[in-house]
Amino acid sequence: AAQAILTESRDLALHAGRDTITLADVQLADDLAAEDNYSTTPVPSRDTMFQLAKVVNAQPIVLDDGHGLRLPPKELLLTARSFQLVAAQRPSPRPTQPPP
Repeated sequence: AAQAILTESRDLALHAGRDTITLADVQLADDLAAEDNYSTTPVPSRDTMFQLAKVVNAQPIVLDDGHGLRLPPKELLLTARSFQLVAAQRPSPRPTQPPP
């Protein structure tokens, strides 16, 4: 595996016009090999992933404003009224005059 990475690094350096292999060539060769389903880092086992998930999920999510569902202000909710009611002004009753 290491020999394949070094061979790929040498090819990358030669393609770039250099005779020496640089760290960037080795990193790029490793990245390219990882894209081809090869990686120098072993994949964690399923049990290890479950243990890590248990540790992460044990920590509660902290909400800044307490608890519950976070909603926008009442005036921005779709259920808010988009109009205002104005009380109708009734004309004042006319004083009735006795008939002549």
